[in-house]
Amino acid sequence: MKWRVYGLAFGIFLVTLAYNAWYWGGAARIPDLGPIITTAAAREAPLVDAYLSLGGQLLTWTGQGGAAETAAEAAFAPARQRILAMPRLAIDDLFGNRYSTALSVLVFSHWLCPLALVISLIAWWLRPKAIKTRKLGRRL
Repeated sequence: MKWRVYGLAFGIFLVTLAYNAWYWGGAARIPDLGPIITTAAAREAPLVDAYLSLGGQLLTWTGQGGAAETAAEAAFAPARQRILAMPRLAIDDLFGNRYSTALSVLVFSHWLCPLALVISLIAWWLRPKAIKTRKLGRRL
């Protein structure tokens, strides 16, 4: 089976979508940071807001809420004091500073997800198409 660019890019899109939904859904469940992040995302980060709502649904459906909350707690722990001190700048602070490797990977995958979707759609549109020939009829 040949791997096409659009298939690979769409696979990357699905993996990063699941990763972002899992982490941000877990972040919404953190008792003290969750409401701050949810409010800030609704106000200034529509993509994070989409990840939060999708992540909440997926975590409820799969039962992974506890594991996602623990992972998000570890990722957001270095930024906890600044987020609690300045809740209105929570999203800006999370995306502007690199507090941990997990948070840096989360920010990278945040932008990789829509980029992979756009690349997969463009690659699918530009894919090689099969040539169909017509029979012209009987020749003498």
